Amino acid sequence: MIKQNWNIDDEERRRIINLHESASKKQYLFLEQQVTQQPEVEKTLTPREFAKKYGLMTDEKGDPIQATDKMTIQFNFASGFWSNKANSADGSTTIVTQVTNAVQEVRDFLNKFFIPQITRITIASGESAVPNKDNEAPGSPRLNPGELAKKRSATIQELLTQQLQSVVSDGLVKQLPEIQIAQPVIGSATVRNSPEAIAEQFVSATIEVKGLTRFECDFNLNIEVKYIPVGSDNDKYHNCNDAQFTLLLNNVPITCNETGTDIFSLNNYPSAGARKQTLTVSPEKAKQILGTSETVEVAFKCMSEKCHEAPLVMSVFDDGKKISGPSYMGTAKNRADRMAKGDVRKVATMDNCGKIIKIEDFFSQPDPAATGQTETNKAVATNK
Repeated sequence: MIKQNWNIDDEERRRIINLHESASKKQYLFLEQQVTQQPEVEKTLTPREFAKKYGLMTDEKGDPIQATDKMTIQFNFASGFWSNKANSADGSTTIVTQVTNAVQEVRDFLNKFFIPQITRITIASGESAVPNKDNEAPGSPRLNPGELAKKRSATIQELLTQQLQSVVSDGLVKQLPEIQIAQPVIGSATVRNSPEAIAEQFVSATIEVKGLTRFECDFNLNIEVKYIPVGSDNDKYHNCNDAQFTLLLNNVPITCNETGTDIFSLNNYPSAGARKQTLTVSPEKAKQILGTSETVEVAFKCMSEKCHEAPLVMSVFDDGKKISGPSYMGTAKNRADRMAKGDVRKVATMDNCGKIIKIEDFFSQPDPAATGQTETNKAVATNK
């Protein structure tokens, strides 16, 4: 857990600007203004302010989370070859191409973090017990155990050292650690080109990274819908059996956990008691929803003969963490505008992480306690 203030020097702030403007210029343009116009304010951001400003994952206390992770990339040489002129075993790629592709994978991996640091790069290699030859030397002389693996490791070390400099020059990281080479592992397979021997002949690079973790989302959400009961502190309740809907996200119906169908019901007449149901956005439906536009249109489809006009309360959760709500939203402001069965009305817009960014009807603020109660609002809420 990070407790100290983030005192970032000018050079580091500039590096962050250059990095994130190139990745998302529109999103981080404001940062340059902050640094150039209000540098002292930027220096004194608390961890929570820093996390909120830059969209970082936080712990339960709101402090940014620093994480470590690593990735391992495999390289493949043709039999007996080891230099930067080598091809893969099947001849489909060169070793230089493999390293170039690996560096792109490293770039993608670094983008998971905010202000990432590469803390260690280790090259590992192995050989089977089958004797090796140097097919790049005249006469293909035999090599001692481990020699071919060491030559290959040195080639990967040289190519990675060269190509990873672009990650530094582009500002993704401040510097690179020295690449370490582990001693080759000699296996036990003795049959040339057997599956066991091929598995033991390897070269790999492991890149270890630490940094603050970005907020990421997969839109696999749980959405809670409910009506506040009669007698609650906030008078936006209902008491009727005209409250069956289908929730549509970009026209994709969402399944209700309690009913097992695409219909959720908040019917509560005559008890006027609290009703709450939860809908789950499956990974399959998330792909459908996010594949249509950059934002998500939230709509209700009336499944009763006539649908109640008072607003319901909607909250959105991702992996148990609330990311939006409670938000009031409804489909009509008076009885004359009530939806008929099958009618669809847009009620809100989400971003592609599930956060409500616009309410089409009723309240636009997520916290009902902070919203003043006007006479018009009260009239709408008590229309049963």
